[in-house]
Amino acid sequence: KKSGIEHAAINRMHLFEKHGVDYRLLNRDWDANLHSETRKMGIDDTHLINMFDYYQGSLIMEDKAISAEEVDLGLDPSLLIYTEDIDNKTYEVTRLDGMLFAKIGYRAEDKTVNFVESYDSFGKLIYIDYYDSRGFKTVRCFNFNQTGISNQQWYTPNGKVVISCALKLDGNKNIQLSGFILTKSDGKVYQFDTIDDMFSDFINQINNQTSPGNIMVIDQPIIADEALLNLDKPAYTIAHLHNSHVLDFRSPTTSELNEFFEYQLSNADKYDGFIAATEHQTRDV
Repeated sequence: KKSGIEHAAINRMHLFEKHGVDYRLLNRDWDANLHSETRKMGIDDTHLINMFDYYQGSLIMEDKAISAEEVDLGLDPSLLIYTEDIDNKTYEVTRLDGMLFAKIGYRAEDKTVNFVESYDSFGKLIYIDYYDSRGFKTVRCFNFNQTGISNQQWYTPNGKVVISCALKLDGNKNIQLSGFILTKSDGKVYQFDTIDDMFSDFINQINNQTSPGNIMVIDQPIIADEALLNLDKPAYTIAHLHNSHVLDFRSPTTSELNEFFEYQLSNADKYDGFIAATEHQTRDV
């Protein structure tokens, strides 16, 4: 289900297409099903630049259907037994002696591989490989150790690790990601404390490659605020206010600011423009 922000971005996309304006949708977060979902929304791959796709070298690629039997598990298939669990959309893979070796999850719509769980000789989960809907292993997530620490590795379609990060469980058992290590196409290695720091570098690199004359509209302020205000090369930056910028819309001049837009409005003079949701909001801002 699309949010109001996504609806607004798609409507803007159609407006650009209607008037023959070239555009790109920049997206931060990794999602194995990103391209299958955005295609359903009418967004073709040529207009989508996801940060992980960009660094994985998988922005535009031919789809490849991979079935459970085609996954290389490191053993001769004749030494393995595949048992399908239709209800859970998985295959349980065991050795001939009955020892659990792997579990392969598949997508219901086409039975292409979704994930592969690998187990050690004691039946303990070692890691999970997730597969992009277009047909390649995109990320490996190692199981948490006794101290609650783990890590992830993202791959190119050819199997080269280009991004890694650490994962840690906080006091509430929520997963926290940190310490991103990125190997760019030129072989240089960069380290970022947070995913927001890496996204800032990504935004800057996209702007450097396509400037001058870029117009950048920010729909998710918490994610990209600082990135747009710290570009190496100039771009026309616009903040889109998708809802009320104050906590009490009945008293817009005295109410506290909506924390979602607080950074933008506190740095309003650094943006080139704002898009408001209503005429009333335009006057208030």
